[in-house]
Amino acid sequence: MPDTPAPDDIDRALDECEAARAEAAKPLTIHPDATADARERSEAQFRRSLPQIPGGWQTVRRNVLKASSLYGTVGRVLALFHDANATEIMPAQMETARMVIERECKFKIATKKGRPLDKVGARDGLVCGDG
Repeated sequence: MPDTPAPDDIDRALDECEAARAEAAKPLTIHPDATADARERSEAQFRRSLPQIPGGWQTVRRNVLKASSLYGTVGRVLALFHDANATEIMPAQMETARMVIERECKFKIATKKGRPLDKVGARDGLVCGDG
């Protein structure tokens, strides 16, 4: 198994994901509780998954940041779906967005690898969800 990522590498990855998510959510902001929840879940997933991926964060960075942007976009769309005048994305909306994004990431990797959804995991590059 590859080396465990250094804590500052995980923090840097989390910061990049948070920034991508927030940028994609604009002009809305993400509720602080939703931001904290996302960071906590991502940290646990990164600590579990990144050591299994050859090259770690640098290998998956581009795609994870794309997924983080999509996460913010889906959260924004859900918030505006519920309230056309929303200024903030609430935790429940971000939770729903996360479920969608995790499923789509898994689907993308499974399609690329030519395997069923239940046969892809961290070693294939699946960082989030049940990788």
